[in-house]
Amino acid sequence: MTQMKSNTLEAVSRTRSIARPLALRILGILGFIGLIAAGAHLKIAIGITPVPITLQTLFVVLAGALLGPAEGALAVAGYLALGAFGIPLFAKAGAGTGLAYFSGVTGGYLAGFFLAAIFVGFAVRRATKIGWQTAAFFGGSFIILAFGTLWLKVVLDVSIAKAAMMGYVPFIIGDIVKTSVAVVIYRSTRRLQR
Repeated sequence: MTQMKSNTLEAVSRTRSIARPLALRILGILGFIGLIAAGAHLKIAIGITPVPITLQTLFVVLAGALLGPAEGALAVAGYLALGAFGIPLFAKAGAGTGLAYFSGVTGGYLAGFFLAAIFVGFAVRRATKIGWQTAAFFGGSFIILAFGTLWLKVVLDVSIAKAAMMGYVPFIIGDIVKTSVAVVIYRSTRRLQR
């Protein structure tokens, strides 16, 4: 009887220790879905490109770094899926909703979000020095801008140089700032966890 109580208490304890991290991981994914969506609506339209500047890049690379490659990708996929189902979460108002939005000018950036979260998630775990971690974050931002630029070339049927002038160059300074902030947040969070 005592052995059975002990086994039951041990099983309950194990379940709690598994459930708590799982609940926190789910909250992390849901939290980043919300942050990426909020980042889409914190935007600045600039005249030289049809794509607005948003805070999404900051949250996408942080999702990969803080949640890891799988859960970071899940957060981005959750955001993309909600938008694909017609919930107005995307940055470019009036550009359609649902799946049609992905064929618009921001479709490449959205694909880049998913890949960037995976890349940053893997890369920061392999890096122990701040320089390599910073490079991982900037690599994620580069992936987003590269996919966005290539997609703009296709959608607008322009040269790669013209696509770069609309889809890459206007975002460089903002992405340097956002990515630097992401590195600081990541490093601070890691320090607090120790």
